[in-house]
Amino acid sequence: MNAKRFGKRALRQASRSLRRGDLHLRDYEKVKFACGDPETLEKWYAEVKARKVNSSMYGGFSWAAVWDWVQANWPAILKILLTLLAFAEKPEDADSK
Repeated sequence: MNAKRFGKRALRQASRSLRRGDLHLRDYEKVKFACGDPETLEKWYAEVKARKVNSSMYGGFSWAAVWDWVQANWPAILKILLTLLAFAEKPEDADSK
């Protein structure tokens, strides 16, 4: 995607946000101005592209963050797993004794 296509998509998304009421008119006007100025649009596109490259390939999903969360919450996770394991055990058959 090039900066011009990026600008068209950004403007289209800003229009949708304006119609839904998620964006104020003054902010829409700023986006519209930025999309009309090639120099500003190039800088904006480069920044977005750099952030996208620096994030993970899953749209910002980070396995490192998940692993950190699991490590930080391991006692609670273990407690839940052991509680569920108690329910998963087969009861002893009365006939087998």
